[in-house]
Amino acid sequence: YYYAAGGALRTVYANISYSTLTGNTAFSGTYAFGGAISATNQVTLIASTIDHNDSSGAAGGVSGYATSLVNSTVSTNYAETGLGGGLYVSSLDLENSTIAFNTAAQGAGGVFLWSSMASAMLYSSIVADNTSSSAAHAADIGAATATLTGAYSLVGSVDATLSLPS
Repeated sequence: YYYAAGGALRTVYANISYSTLTGNTAFSGTYAFGGAISATNQVTLIASTIDHNDSSGAAGGVSGYATSLVNSTVSTNYAETGLGGGLYVSSLDLENSTIAFNTAAQGAGGVFLWSSMASAMLYSSIVADNTSSSAAHAADIGAATATLTGAYSLVGSVDATLSLPS
């Protein structure tokens, strides 16, 4: 089958600093991943913005494995038929960053953690005001199973199988 990946960047590793990726599209029916970035390994964003990107499948913003965001924003991205409007990743480290106003058709408008051994560390960050047209997963953070850790963060909603750190 044919698929599209990474409207702006398709790579193995992505290390991006002080950049904005906006207005990109990955289009190929339900087989599209990463409206802005699709990486088959680690993604690191520092002081960067991923906004107004679109995927006809999953990951309106970023599709990847171990993903780290520091002082970055992921907003207003759209996954038309899949999960993870902002991010569709195996694990996430989020520090002083915001994931907001993203939308996904199948759930987890903000972040979908797809790995069976998923984890997310959130420190001084916001994951809120994301939307989903499906009740299958929470609007902000969705996963089949994941460990969430961190402190000083605001999270709007998580799947029932997840619990926020106290």
